[in-house]
Amino acid sequence: MSMELPVELTDIQAAAKRIAPYVRRTPIMNAASLDELAGGELLFKCENLQRAGSFKARGATNAVFALSNAEARKGVATHSSGNHGAALARAATLRGIPCHVVVPEGANPVKRAAIARYGARIHDCPATMAGREAALERLVRERGAHVVHPYADTDVIAGQGTVALELFEDAATFDVLVVPLGGGGLLSGCATVAKALHPKISVIGVEPSGAPRTDVRVAGLFEPAAGEDQSIGIRPAGPGTRPRLRRTDRCGGTRRVETLASPLGDDLQFRASCAEFGLGSDDR
Repeated sequence: MSMELPVELTDIQAAAKRIAPYVRRTPIMNAASLDELAGGELLFKCENLQRAGSFKARGATNAVFALSNAEARKGVATHSSGNHGAALARAATLRGIPCHVVVPEGANPVKRAAIARYGARIHDCPATMAGREAALERLVRERGAHVVHPYADTDVIAGQGTVALELFEDAATFDVLVVPLGGGGLLSGCATVAKALHPKISVIGVEPSGAPRTDVRVAGLFEPAAGEDQSIGIRPAGPGTRPRLRRTDRCGGTRRVETLASPLGDDLQFRASCAEFGLGSDDR
């Protein structure tokens, strides 16, 4: 679906019904040590337990199963260094259609293996955004496959928004919704749900301090610090969804979408607290 069309709550509700047979309704958990660290009650929607290992399964599955039979016949294609590629491959396999994933050189070998394991055909490309786009364009021209962008796609955004839909259905009332921010697909979908169902809730997008995206800051300009960060799973390769986030911000009345840079990936106390979930940092 075109990025020019707005994503509405009804689109996300339709996505929830569409993907229900294929994804997990992940649990909401808390940890006393993290509550103490934050000085408040924290609830975590555990998408690390999702099919294919991340929330990306929601958007990819919605995009694949939203296609008409004619659109799906020649398969789907995307560029990805990991989670979206694996999620799209899994969804395509479930529907019984081909999947092609353009993977940059130097991609995480574990994630590359997952893309292949779920049934995609991998096409290598240079590790630049230009290299990705050129390889994908050539692939689509040759194969006629339908492109499912990792985040700049309204069906993907609608699928990602089901995270917040479930959260609002399953959790008690809360004041702030904090969403990991890479390309902006998850934040766009979740902010749409929050705006429609609980417009007074604050929505905050959090990006890693060493590799934030300056083009997704909604409330003013943001200058990131230089450096490396281990949170590679939320580091996008190209332009994000800034126009959509701005539209959501303007429609939200008193509720704003803001972004913050988080240094928590290097906080040993935070890492120790994560052990309460049996989780580790993304340092593979």
